[in-house]
Amino acid sequence: MPKKELILKNEEKIQLNGLSRKDSPKELMVYINSLIEEKTFPNQNRKYTLREQKEWLRQKLIDTKRREYLYIIASKDGKMIASADARRLALKMRGNVEIGIAILPEHRNKGLGRLLMNEIVSRAKTVMKPKNIFLTVDVKNEHAKKLYDEGGFRKIAVLPNWANHYGKYHDQEIRVLAR
Repeated sequence: MPKKELILKNEEKIQLNGLSRKDSPKELMVYINSLIEEKTFPNQNRKYTLREQKEWLRQKLIDTKRREYLYIIASKDGKMIASADARRLALKMRGNVEIGIAILPEHRNKGLGRLLMNEIVSRAKTVMKPKNIFLTVDVKNEHAKKLYDEGGFRKIAVLPNWANHYGKYHDQEIRVLAR
């Protein structure tokens, strides 16, 4: 993926890049672990080690080459500030792609989420050609739900007590992009 520059509503310049061998596992780890420290990272309750992050990067580069995975890194002044990814499901559910977006707190509410959502959806459609694009979101995350509503994602189900977030189970909504 070639570098792409975006300008946020506050005139900040952001660079978007796809995942590559040049990416630093340590920088990726610091970024993800800061989200985990904030207790907002929905898929992980404990910090990653550098060894785990190196293995994650190795595997995701393979998956990217196979068109099973996409990862967009958003950077400002050379520092990773946000990411978006798209993951193809397996076997009979191969036609479905799940997306996710994560943004460091100091870069939220500036329009970056909308730009990342549009970018990952566009790239997933082009590269993966899915039948469905979906996501899951915590039912209490009103900010994200508003963003997804505006992006055309419609709630199709609620999964009660679905995600274990630091010992407490949270309901999750499944949302599918309307065609």
